[in-house]
Amino acid sequence: MKKEAKKNKKTFFRPANQRGSILAFSLIILFILMVIAIGVSTVSVKERGMSSDTGKSVVAYQAADTGMEIVLNAIIKDGQVSVDALDDGGMNCDDSSGEAVIGGSAPIGGYELTFEDANGAIDVCGDSDNIVEIKSAGEYEGVVRAVEVNID
Repeated sequence: MKKEAKKNKKTFFRPANQRGSILAFSLIILFILMVIAIGVSTVSVKERGMSSDTGKSVVAYQAADTGMEIVLNAIIKDGQVSVDALDDGGMNCDDSSGEAVIGGSAPIGGYELTFEDANGAIDVCGDSDNIVEIKSAGEYEGVVRAVEVNID
Protein backbone atom coordinates (compact mmCIF):
# COMPACT_ATOMS: atom_id res chain seq x y z
CA MET A 1 0.00 0.00 0.00
CA LYS A 2 2.83 2.40 0.66
CA LYS A 3 4.14 1.85 -2.84
CA GLU A 4 0.76 2.71 -4.29
CA ALA A 5 0.56 5.97 -2.28
CA LYS A 6 3.98 7.05 -3.48
CA LYS A 7 3.06 6.24 -7.03
CA ASN A 8 -0.20 8.18 -6.82
CA LYS A 9 1.56 11.11 -5.21
CA LYS A 10 4.08 11.21 -8.01
CA THR A 11 1.46 11.18 -10.73
CA PHE A 12 -0.68 13.70 -8.86
CA PHE A 13 2.03 16.42 -8.91
CA ARG A 14 3.55 15.63 -12.31
CA PRO A 15 1.34 13.79 -14.74
CA ALA A 16 3.13 12.09 -17.61
CA ASN A 17 1.67 14.39 -20.30
CA GLN A 18 2.93 17.59 -18.53
CA ARG A 19 6.57 16.78 -18.02
CA GLY A 20 8.85 19.66 -19.05
CA SER A 21 6.06 22.28 -19.12
CA ILE A 22 7.80 24.33 -16.39
CA LEU A 23 10.95 24.43 -18.49
CA ALA A 24 9.02 25.60 -21.57
CA PHE A 25 7.15 28.21 -19.51
CA SER A 26 10.43 29.46 -17.98
CA LEU A 27 12.03 29.75 -21.42
CA ILE A 28 9.08 31.76 -22.73
CA ILE A 29 9.23 34.16 -19.77
CA LEU A 30 13.02 34.47 -20.17
CA PHE A 31 12.63 35.23 -23.89
CA ILE A 32 10.03 37.94 -23.18
CA LEU A 33 12.29 39.54 -20.57
CA MET A 34 15.23 39.44 -23.00
CA VAL A 35 13.20 41.17 -25.75
CA ILE A 36 12.15 43.89 -23.29
CA ALA A 37 15.76 44.38 -22.13
CA ILE A 38 17.02 44.66 -25.72
CA GLY A 39 14.30 47.18 -26.55
CA VAL A 40 15.09 49.33 -23.52
CA SER A 41 18.84 49.25 -24.21
CA THR A 42 18.29 50.19 -27.89
CA VAL A 43 16.20 53.21 -26.89
CA SER A 44 18.80 54.17 -24.28
CA VAL A 45 21.65 54.06 -26.82
CA LYS A 46 19.67 56.15 -29.33
CA GLU A 47 18.81 58.73 -26.65
CA ARG A 48 22.46 58.99 -25.65
CA GLY A 49 23.46 59.59 -29.28
CA MET A 50 20.82 62.28 -29.69
CA SER A 51 21.98 63.95 -26.49
CA SER A 52 25.55 64.00 -27.80
CA ASP A 53 24.41 65.50 -31.12
CA THR A 54 22.45 68.18 -29.29
CA GLY A 55 25.53 69.08 -27.27
CA LYS A 56 27.64 69.37 -30.43
CA SER A 57 24.97 71.56 -32.02
CA VAL A 58 24.93 73.90 -29.02
CA VAL A 59 28.73 74.24 -29.10
CA ALA A 60 28.66 74.94 -32.87
CA TYR A 61 25.99 77.61 -32.32
CA GLN A 62 28.06 79.20 -29.56
CA ALA A 63 31.12 79.27 -31.87
CA ALA A 64 29.03 81.01 -34.57
CA ASP A 65 27.74 83.47 -32.01
CA THR A 66 31.30 84.16 -30.81
CA GLY A 67 32.35 85.04 -34.37
CA MET A 68 29.37 87.32 -34.79
CA GLU A 69 30.05 89.09 -31.48
CA ILE A 70 33.69 89.68 -32.45
CA VAL A 71 32.61 91.24 -35.77
CA LEU A 72 29.92 93.40 -34.20
CA ASN A 73 32.35 94.62 -31.51
CA ALA A 74 34.92 95.47 -34.21
CA ILE A 75 32.26 97.37 -36.16
CA ILE A 76 31.17 99.31 -33.06
CA LYS A 77 34.78 100.06 -32.09
CA ASP A 78 35.82 101.30 -35.54
CA GLY A 79 32.50 102.86 -36.44
CA GLN A 80 32.84 101.40 -39.91
CA VAL A 81 30.99 98.54 -41.53
CA SER A 82 33.55 97.17 -43.98
CA VAL A 83 35.63 94.09 -44.65
CA ASP A 84 38.72 96.35 -44.64
CA ALA A 85 38.00 97.49 -41.07
CA LEU A 86 37.63 93.89 -39.96
CA ASP A 87 40.76 92.81 -41.84
CA ASP A 88 42.72 95.66 -40.27
CA GLY A 89 41.36 94.72 -36.85
CA GLY A 90 43.56 91.64 -36.66
CA MET A 91 41.31 89.21 -38.53
CA ASN A 92 42.58 87.71 -41.75
CA CYS A 93 40.31 87.87 -44.77
CA ASP A 94 40.65 85.12 -47.40
CA ASP A 95 39.05 85.55 -50.83
CA SER A 96 40.70 82.58 -52.58
CA SER A 97 37.42 80.62 -52.54
CA GLY A 98 35.57 83.29 -54.52
CA GLU A 99 33.97 84.68 -51.39
CA ALA A 100 35.40 87.01 -48.73
CA VAL A 101 35.72 84.79 -45.66
CA ILE A 102 37.18 85.58 -42.27
CA GLY A 103 37.89 82.49 -40.21
CA GLY A 104 38.62 82.21 -36.54
CA SER A 105 38.42 79.92 -33.57
CA ALA A 106 36.30 80.13 -30.49
CA PRO A 107 37.41 78.56 -27.19
CA ILE A 108 35.76 75.38 -28.50
CA GLY A 109 35.08 75.01 -32.23
CA GLY A 110 35.66 77.45 -35.04
CA TYR A 111 33.73 79.93 -37.15
CA GLU A 112 33.73 81.44 -40.63
CA LEU A 113 32.30 84.84 -41.42
CA THR A 114 30.92 85.77 -44.84
CA PHE A 115 29.59 89.16 -45.88
CA GLU A 116 27.12 90.70 -48.30
CA ASP A 117 26.76 94.25 -49.51
CA ALA A 118 23.81 95.76 -51.34
CA ASN A 119 24.89 93.94 -54.54
CA GLY A 120 25.15 90.46 -53.03
CA ALA A 121 28.00 88.34 -51.72
CA ILE A 122 31.33 90.09 -51.29
CA ASP A 123 33.93 88.13 -53.23
CA VAL A 124 37.07 90.23 -52.72
CA CYS A 125 38.53 91.30 -49.37
CA GLY A 126 38.22 95.08 -49.09
CA ASP A 127 35.73 95.11 -51.97
CA SER A 128 32.94 96.80 -50.07
CA ASP A 129 32.64 99.60 -47.58
CA ASN A 130 28.99 98.96 -46.84
CA ILE A 131 28.21 95.51 -45.41
CA VAL A 132 24.48 94.91 -45.09
CA GLU A 133 24.56 91.27 -43.99
CA ILE A 134 26.99 89.13 -42.00
CA LYS A 135 26.76 85.36 -41.70
CA SER A 136 28.75 83.45 -39.09
CA ALA A 137 28.91 79.66 -39.43
CA GLY A 138 30.18 77.82 -36.36
CA GLU A 139 31.59 74.30 -36.60
CA TYR A 140 32.27 71.71 -33.92
CA GLU A 141 33.05 68.05 -34.59
CA GLY A 142 31.32 68.05 -37.96
CA VAL A 143 28.19 69.91 -36.82
CA VAL A 144 27.62 73.34 -38.40
CA ARG A 145 25.26 76.03 -37.10
CA ALA A 146 24.92 79.54 -38.51
CA VAL A 147 23.92 82.97 -37.27
CA GLU A 148 22.95 85.75 -39.67
CA VAL A 149 22.66 89.46 -38.92
CA ASN A 150 21.27 92.21 -41.16
CA ILE A 151 22.82 95.61 -40.57
CA ASP A 152 20.69 98.63 -41.36
